[in-house]
Amino acid sequence: MDQNAYANHVAILGEELVCALGCTEPIAVALASALASGALRARPEHLTVACSGNIIKNVKSVTVPNSGGMRGIEAAATLGAIGGDPSRDLEVLQSVRPEDIERTKSLVSAGFCDVELAEDVPNLYVRVTATGAGLFVLSLVVMGLMPQNFFPSLDKPYFRADVLLPDGRRLGRLDHVEYPADQEIWVIAAQDEREILFPAQPCFIVGFDLDAPSVTIDPPEGLLEIYLS
Repeated sequence: MDQNAYANHVAILGEELVCALGCTEPIAVALASALASGALRARPEHLTVACSGNIIKNVKSVTVPNSGGMRGIEAAATLGAIGGDPSRDLEVLQSVRPEDIERTKSLVSAGFCDVELAEDVPNLYVRVTATGAGLFVLSLVVMGLMPQNFFPSLDKPYFRADVLLPDGRRLGRLDHVEYPADQEIWVIAAQDEREILFPAQPCFIVGFDLDAPSVTIDPPEGLLEIYLS
């Protein structure tokens, strides 16, 4: 076998394959919930989970990993918020303790988590809003079942974050997200209120600042000229 080809295939597998604990759909829900709860920096008082139809269908049919046999989106989201470790990605529930499971059962029975259908979104879509201490934070897991972005909210969930360029200049604000043909497109309102359609691909996203909140992007060559010239 050609060693260069072999090395390339191994590199691709290393980039594309992600270890997951159990079925990926409830784990994706738990991860989104753990991300939102961690960004909130306070114990959540309530969760609202919006999922695509595929996620809802699949999570209803399987046991939430490491949950003591619980099923459903409410259980997955609540357990992720209470005992999940978002740094483990799709192994987020690996560190769950028995007391986390018991707490989750009590909270689910008390209506801690609401679930709703998200329409006109990609097939694999989870959005969790965690509220507590007078604040709310939204976390979003889309498409490849890995976190795409999450921002503390201002006047709208995770929108209105500042959008910066690599040199620190402020381009505008993140106004909303669209999903034409299952592609995530950020609609950025420039400082003169003109709209910029930005393809939210990892190669163009430099990083996030949750405290600001802001996101730094490195747009494809020529994109800004199309909208701002």
